[in-house]
Amino acid sequence: MNYTYVDSSASFEDMLKRLKQARFISFDTEFFREVTFFPKLALFQMAADGEIFLVDPFAVNFAELLSFIVMTDAVMICHASSEDLEIVSEHARREGLARILPRNIFDTQAAAAFLGYGNTIGLAAIIEKTLGITLEKTETRTDWLKRPLTEAQLEYAALDVAYLEPLMNHLIQEMEKKPEILKWFRMHMDALSHSQDPENVLPPDRLYLKIRKTGRFTQNQLRVLQAVTVLRDQICRETDIPASHFIRNNVLVPLVAGTGIFDQSVYAKNGVHYSIVRRYGTLIQRTAREANARNNVPPLPRTYDIVNYVCDSKIRKALDSFLQDRSSRLGFSKGVLNSQRLMENFFYAPLYEKKYPILQQGWYLDCLGDLSSFYPPEAHRHYIAGELSY
Repeated sequence: MNYTYVDSSASFEDMLKRLKQARFISFDTEFFREVTFFPKLALFQMAADGEIFLVDPFAVNFAELLSFIVMTDAVMICHASSEDLEIVSEHARREGLARILPRNIFDTQAAAAFLGYGNTIGLAAIIEKTLGITLEKTETRTDWLKRPLTEAQLEYAALDVAYLEPLMNHLIQEMEKKPEILKWFRMHMDALSHSQDPENVLPPDRLYLKIRKTGRFTQNQLRVLQAVTVLRDQICRETDIPASHFIRNNVLVPLVAGTGIFDQSVYAKNGVHYSIVRRYGTLIQRTAREANARNNVPPLPRTYDIVNYVCDSKIRKALDSFLQDRSSRLGFSKGVLNSQRLMENFFYAPLYEKKYPILQQGWYLDCLGDLSSFYPPEAHRHYIAGELSY
């Protein structure tokens, strides 16, 4: 397979010149993040007008490429966009760019889900199903940070972008047979492109909201949980270690639920690594105790897990059944309308944020209509009183 390896100023400038003329640009990333907080970008693949470029981010002005990616009017085609967009947005933030996501995104995995191919179908599988091409993918577990990259690695990387544009065209042709599906998918991509955060990314002081088995926590416990998760995020960003290497959630939750979080002498035997205890034990203990002592403060929002305790299981099952039926009728893959995140948000947003849930906004509302009959009683009262906002 023909490609250009971009590792010099001259090849970089030539690539940018060509990309600026393109209407469609395919992209993908290779990265490593097993022992780091931030993904370590190792290679950036791009394809346009039949040419493939494999960009070494260590050898070129990557900030200039980022600026182009988030500002171009070209359609940026990718497959399973979440991790790629996380990398783009994180690097764009570090560079202080005004935008952190591309203006026009087409995610072929999301399009495949709208057409019933599966909610998380892999690139090789969807290319074989739609284009009849079998990809040789032999470098799935390889060291992308090592230089020089081997010919096998470069061939593998090139394949990740070689067929994205023909795949996009095929999926669009399928959706054109179902105009409503195409309309909703375009609205879905437009919402992603115009957001300023990758999907489901929370600021540090709201990270605690996603932690499971915390729905029955008291306000004191929530303050402690929030404080320690903010501390964890800060330290992990500063030291570039994964959150799981600091304190895993399944270790943190029992410590906060009991009294162990206030006594660093029990951290190690409860699952906190001894090196973390030695270096940060006193700081974690002090942070927890200070948060527990703050009583005269506004109440914190409950965690998303609360809906598992306060919402009638019959209502939740009825909504899930309705969404599954609607998905089946439309040909959507399971998860497009009834993912755990969407279901959780449907009950949480009107109850605890006084906001319309995602399923009652944008293309979801157009697709599903009024779902207020599925609101829990208190949420329905907020809805009737006109208290919900976007």
